[in-house]
Amino acid sequence: MTRQWQLMHDAQTFLDASKLANDALMGIHFVRIARQRGKPVNPLHVEKIDKGIKLLETILQTLEAREKHETTSSEAISILYVLSQGRMIGKPASLKKVLKDSITELLKFKEGKIEDFEEAEELLEIITKHTSEEALKATSKVRVFIAEAR
Repeated sequence: MTRQWQLMHDAQTFLDASKLANDALMGIHFVRIARQRGKPVNPLHVEKIDKGIKLLETILQTLEAREKHETTSSEAISILYVLSQGRMIGKPASLKKVLKDSITELLKFKEGKIEDFEEAEELLEIITKHTSEEALKATSKVRVFIAEAR
């Protein structure tokens, strides 16, 4: 695998994670609006929240697999790395707690048990911001390689 291909692959991984996290944030926003107006919640918005939950669960599973020294995908490791940078959490146990709390918050919100929460939204915002930044960095490196090749 060439360096350029790896960078493009990383950029796509980061963009995918950023999109999932951003979609989950949009789902949260529109579900809140629907509930405030007393209108039915659009199932598509709930589906976006579900995808955000799945993203956080995947990151949590990756963290747990790393603790057990099990093999994990490079994509999941990359996202975990970006997340740990964004949260500035040095200890895996702290990040694990944040992930579990965020998943619980999103599940309760989806079920209508809670309306206000911060941990999950903040975590999704961090994922969105930092993964998109990493995608931009990887894409810029690919451009440099292409320019040098000419």
